[in-house]
Amino acid sequence: MDLDLSILKSSPPDGTELMHANSVFNTALASNESPASPTRRYAKRMTQLVESQNAELTILRKELQECKELLQTRKKRTKGKRIKLQGEFVFSTEEVLKIVREAEEKPKAKRPRGRPRKLPIEEVDKLEEDEEVENSSIESELDLVDCVARRTRSN
Repeated sequence: MDLDLSILKSSPPDGTELMHANSVFNTALASNESPASPTRRYAKRMTQLVESQNAELTILRKELQECKELLQTRKKRTKGKRIKLQGEFVFSTEEVLKIVREAEEKPKAKRPRGRPRKLPIEEVDKLEEDEEVENSSIESELDLVDCVARRTRSN
């Protein structure tokens, strides 16, 4: 069993190659009695650690790639001046100016965001009601004053 040292030069080592190299390394350590027992234990744990770190690194790279693709699809423009002018390198021609003017004239009506606002209560109706109540109360007070005045005269 010969150790393949090319695995040390590859930036992210392939998972199967790494496992094979680690198993060869561990069997070489087990068969040779020259290193001490703590050294063999340390080497075995380090190979397991390298394999688990490699697996985690692979998963994280895949997730990062998916996130980048999602972000690119969100950034990709689908309408507007940029799409209509895509592939144009000279922007001073009459055709290009016409395209830009058309794109600027037709902005899409956006719907309002957030919660809809409540309409204010009409104060006009309330004021009219208050005036009617005041007028009726003034008339009733006048009637009371007349009534009180008549009683005091008759006595």
